[in-house]
Amino acid sequence: MKRHALLLFLLASLFIACQDEPEGQGFKPGSIKILKEVNKNGDYRYRGDLVKAVSWEDAKGQNTFVMSARPKFQISEELYRKRFYAYHYVQTPDTLLRIHYMTDATDSCICDCEVSLVDGKIHIDDLNGDGIAELWFAYYLDNRCDVSPVEMGMALWSNGKQLLLRGRVPPPENDQWKAPLPDPDVDPASTLTDMNLRTKARKLWEEFK
Repeated sequence: MKRHALLLFLLASLFIACQDEPEGQGFKPGSIKILKEVNKNGDYRYRGDLVKAVSWEDAKGQNTFVMSARPKFQISEELYRKRFYAYHYVQTPDTLLRIHYMTDATDSCICDCEVSLVDGKIHIDDLNGDGIAELWFAYYLDNRCDVSPVEMGMALWSNGKQLLLRGRVPPPENDQWKAPLPDPDVDPASTLTDMNLRTKARKLWEEFK
């Protein structure tokens, strides 16, 4: 009889514990999906043309990242601009939130005027083990007229905070480049203060360049 009562107590405790667990159970690597399209006139609004879209699940809920870009456009008689946009949306049980947004651009007169992902990828992983995935990507801002070092940007987003690095890196056309280049600068728009993630971001920068 005592065993039966104990078993019922344990089952009841397990049921209550399951009921109290939050909906998000941490980052799920297997949930990462590349999206071929996103309804820009619906909830996930973005400017320009779709470049890349990814979704995943973590402790915050269902996440969607959207990168878009405008075609090169003229801003003066001699100057052209290429601009991209990046958005991070989270679907919670109650509402859809946009927790990250950034834009960047490059200008050029007669030379290249291109913005492109360094490796064509958006990287997603839980770098600090808190159940909420970090997202990062690197991009070229190419306005060169020759095969010289190119400006690169890298963004690391973490739970509503961002770290933005900018600097010049060896030209992607020359994998034999040996000359040293200055370390990247931290953009004033950066809000991420976690020193472990900032150190990790420096290592990721080296991998991209």
